[in-house]
Amino acid sequence: MAKPVPTTEELHPSRLVLSAAVSAAEFSRKFVPSISNTPDLPAIDWGTIGQQAPQQLNTPAQLPQADAVVITWAEAEWAAMEHVFCSSTTGMPYTKRTTGSWPGWIKYDQDVPSALGYWAYFRSVQVGGGKLLLLKSNVHYAMAQGEQYLETLVDRLIQKVNPKLILSIGTAGGARTTDPIGTVNVVNAAALYENNRPQTSWPKDTSSWVPQ
Repeated sequence: MAKPVPTTEELHPSRLVLSAAVSAAEFSRKFVPSISNTPDLPAIDWGTIGQQAPQQLNTPAQLPQADAVVITWAEAEWAAMEHVFCSSTTGMPYTKRTTGSWPGWIKYDQDVPSALGYWAYFRSVQVGGGKLLLLKSNVHYAMAQGEQYLETLVDRLIQKVNPKLILSIGTAGGARTTDPIGTVNVVNAAALYENNRPQTSWPKDTSSWVPQ
């Protein structure tokens, strides 16, 4: 007996689809999930994977050179970065996800447009034999002139930090329920959401990179 063809609603429940007629601001006001009894981010036992915890370095007032740069964007992502790279020996309460500043981080505001305020916060750490520059960006595509500002920031990182690698990390819209804790998802394509335009027409950025 042939299986029935699923309906559009079954494939894409309306509660999960953002209508083109609904602005992102309107959607965010309506969708405010409440999560209770959330556990702390646990302390990390680096020894279980044969590694040592990242070591804190003295962070200078200006962008230092580093082997790699790791950029993140939202405050919740910043808290996770702080936990993993700077304070992994203790747990971190879920309430820290809205923290707007962390000790040891330096504000980068050199030659910044007045409308922006500052470019980012940064901090230096040692991971294995490499020096890492952590960066919490204050620039995002979603803001006015965001693409221009972001290009300027990345150009400065290339010129001043001289990294071999720049990684952009974040929640990427959320995790799957099948992912174990600690899963790292690496993608080779991204789409830039544009309000009131169908998803098929959103600008896309792709790469031929595939994992080994």
